[in-house]
Amino acid sequence: MMKIDLVKINNRISKAIRKYIQNYYKKDRIVPYLKEDVLDFITKCRYASDDVRPLLTLLGYEIAGGKYNFEYILPAMSAIHLCLLGFIPIDDIIDGLERQKNFTFNDIPAKLSLAYSLSTKLREDARMIFQTNYGNLPCFGRINTLISQCLQKLDGSHTLETNYHSKVPFSKYSINEYFKLIDEATSILIANSFVIGGLIAGINKKTEQDMYEFGMDLGRLCQIRDDFLDYIDPRVTGKLPFSDLYSRKKRFPVLLILWYGDEIQKRTVVKILEKDMVVKTDICQVLEMILDKKIKEQSLKIITDIRNRALQRLKSLPKIQPAYNILREITLLYSV
Repeated sequence: MMKIDLVKINNRISKAIRKYIQNYYKKDRIVPYLKEDVLDFITKCRYASDDVRPLLTLLGYEIAGGKYNFEYILPAMSAIHLCLLGFIPIDDIIDGLERQKNFTFNDIPAKLSLAYSLSTKLREDARMIFQTNYGNLPCFGRINTLISQCLQKLDGSHTLETNYHSKVPFSKYSINEYFKLIDEATSILIANSFVIGGLIAGINKKTEQDMYEFGMDLGRLCQIRDDFLDYIDPRVTGKLPFSDLYSRKKRFPVLLILWYGDEIQKRTVVKILEKDMVVKTDICQVLEMILDKKIKEQSLKIITDIRNRALQRLKSLPKIQPAYNILREITLLYSV
């Protein structure tokens, strides 16, 4: 089997998307009226180069037998990327506030105003790109529905986590509730990005469902990986170190302690999560508990089950190469 260089592939895609978006905004008449340069934000954004969803759109197109070249699917990949970028300005403000114990609201209105202006611009441009390049396809109505679904989920992910999931006590927060949050706020975005590529290639309903189910499992693996990276190497995601722990978010590593730890471990993590300010000692304690043998074994079991199910569902998709092997490699990578 030929060795697949995912870094090289993603770098090529990122470079092409960056060029496409830059050319798109050079012709745009609204950009100069925003307080900050849209192109500057896109270049510096923490998801500027490591968003896997455009790659999945390309792979969805290729594995479904797309007949046209890379340039044909590039607008879809770029628009998918803009959908995510459109959520980041507001997300960053919220994450920043969560890290401050005594923050002031003096400059928040101006920041939020700019964030919403930028977010709206990016997301509407994503819609426009799809309309301009694929509006004549028979499946465009379905594509438009999936894009709307992505934007609604991105808009509501913080609300979902705050208004519903934050009200459930940690001690009663089940594994099913965790996966429900992932499915509604992350997995569906991964799955839809994959399916949209297939729709552009002309897939049938059966293949669309198979692609969606595979994408949902891959989305779960992606989120679990991101949850761990917050503790191991947050530079990969671009987030502030230990931001999930500082924000008391019900994410996979701390939930593992509550699901599978002993009574002392459970009490310890609950006590940490109830503190006004998390300190380095708390972080070290949490890391030590995550690496406990029993907790680690349970973690690996959950991840392995999802990975095996994803690989099984991948078998139902067309075996078109190299897309098929790349999807397999991504599944294995996100299981680590």
